Amino acid sequence: MGSINKQVGEEVKNFLSKFDKNKDHVVSYDEVVNYWKTQDCKDPKGSADLIFTALDKNHDGSISLSEFIKNTASVKRLLVKNRVVEDNLVNFLLKFNKNSDDVVTKSELEAEFERSGHKNPKNAVNDILYAMDADNNDSITMNEITESFKLKSAVYKKRQAPQQ
Repeated sequence: MGSINKQVGEEVKNFLSKFDKNKDHVVSYDEVVNYWKTQDCKDPKGSADLIFTALDKNHDGSISLSEFIKNTASVKRLLVKNRVVEDNLVNFLLKFNKNSDDVVTKSELEAEFERSGHKNPKNAVNDILYAMDADNNDSITMNEITESFKLKSAVYKKRQAPQQ
């Protein structure tokens, strides 16, 4: 039991040192966003939203020490999940974005599908563009990819929620 208490104590100390900049033992949403900005996070508000969804159980816009201690495992899972999503987005861009402009064009998609020996590259590309190209300009930006992943995740979560 002592080792668990020590681990929780270390987690609390680490949490406070990262996020609680005014040292009041309560972490605000702005403190979390500001922390992620200093870490060059691509989506500091999104990361803060993940943390607050997991920890701010009374929805008062702050995380108390008791809220944090009760929910440290769920935050770790959410942060890992967020990192996986970011890595998947980066891998998608690296695979298809051949000129490194952070935009995946229809021709880049077609070239990659043809290179990989896909049976019907044009249909595959049209399906991807239909699903992800929000502005219908035959290309996909990082923002469109991110929004598509968020939508897919929200739909999945809704399907997994117990029906009332």
